[in-house]
Amino acid sequence: MSLMHRIVERIFHGDNGLAPRDWAKAAEGGGHQPPPRERTAMAPPSDVALVLSARAEREGQGDDWRRSLDGLLELLHLDSSPEERAELAADLNLEPDAARDDAVLYEALIQRLAENGAAAPESFYK
Repeated sequence: MSLMHRIVERIFHGDNGLAPRDWAKAAEGGGHQPPPRERTAMAPPSDVALVLSARAEREGQGDDWRRSLDGLLELLHLDSSPEERAELAADLNLEPDAARDDAVLYEALIQRLAENGAAAPESFYK
């Protein structure tokens, strides 16, 4: 599994703080009940900044994930070794030397997330 795929999995499908699906028990006599009024994990959220902010808060981490690839990978508990960074550069269609440039990789990653439907405040992308 590529690093890009693991990043997407950890952001959208991992422990993202959404309430687990909680079905209400059937009423006595077999009647119907309205669905619970809580947010359920029916679909992945698209607001990357919201998901990552909540995760950083839960884990007591700062907002380094907003500024650097290393901070983002640390928050997602992923390896930031040179080999992994080279793989990410390849996944993002970047030149191999881009793997050494944190800012280039980070910007390309955020751009790829945006191209695939992720939404975040404009300040997140700058």
